[in-house]
Amino acid sequence: MDLTPGMVLAVLLLGAFLLMLARAGRRASGLPEGQVVYRDTGVGKQEQPLFSRRHRLSGRPDYLLHREGRLIPVEVKSGRGPEKPYKSHILQLAAYCLLVEDVYGRRPPYGIIRYADCVFEVDYTKQLGPS
Repeated sequence: MDLTPGMVLAVLLLGAFLLMLARAGRRASGLPEGQVVYRDTGVGKQEQPLFSRRHRLSGRPDYLLHREGRLIPVEVKSGRGPEKPYKSHILQLAAYCLLVEDVYGRRPPYGIIRYADCVFEVDYTKQLGPS
């Protein structure tokens, strides 16, 4: 089947529209830039939990982003953000950083906590994780 110029144009316009829609969805989600490689949002495919035999720990971060060659765990909270992240949320994020390090063999430099109205990058320091 030969494609007419009109058909090619329609396919290109549809592709551009879908790309704009995907970008708008990312902005609406509040996720920072990066490729989403893991998603556990309760919608769609259910991801397997990350599991560390060594630490006897398992968990499901909301997202894992691939940014600049690194895996970054993201925890999403539905409430409004405090002035600084809650300690319990920091510890939860630290556990996800530990799981990423153990499962993928790559230590994340930080994790992200996204509240409804703000975002915090939390450094994964030696105080938060094993050295």
